[in-house]
Amino acid sequence: MNMTMMNTQNQQQLHHFIGEAIAAVVNGAKRGVSLESATEFLDRRFPLARGSHKMVKSYVVYYQHLLAFFEDGSHSGLETSSQFVALCGHKEEPCAILLKSGDIHVELTLDKNGRMGSANPAHIEDIQVESPGFCLRESEGCATEAISQCRNWLSLLHSAPCDDDCPQRNERRFTAKDGGEYQLVSLGLF
Repeated sequence: MNMTMMNTQNQQQLHHFIGEAIAAVVNGAKRGVSLESATEFLDRRFPLARGSHKMVKSYVVYYQHLLAFFEDGSHSGLETSSQFVALCGHKEEPCAILLKSGDIHVELTLDKNGRMGSANPAHIEDIQVESPGFCLRESEGCATEAISQCRNWLSLLHSAPCDDDCPQRNERRFTAKDGGEYQLVSLGLF
């Protein structure tokens, strides 16, 4: 398979993935239940081996696996355990979980004191989907600006854009499930 064909397939998968995420937000806004729509998106893209993300009470990292605990004390891992790639915070009480499907990352931000997180049992404050974009940057060999690829994150739960102090604007740092540093490498889609 040649590189052009692979890039075309990656772009098609990306557009479908992002389109599905946007549809979850729009449909949720119409129904007034954006968290429900966002967890439906998680159920489709990152299904649990048993149960639904809607019913999760807490997320815990056990060794190198993401476990979702339910109200009755039972738990389940992801149907495809390799989709869990990293976390931020402590394994017993992560503040962020990073999932990956293909070349696209999805971040679950957990905050029991947050506006959204305090209102749901799993304390999901936000679910953000990575999307590639282009940014202007200064070129070293030229006084003009050049275009380079950068990461953009689409929130499924918050419609207001971040201000300059927003943690989502800052560089994301994660601990890989094996304990090392997790690097968000180039998307390589364009």
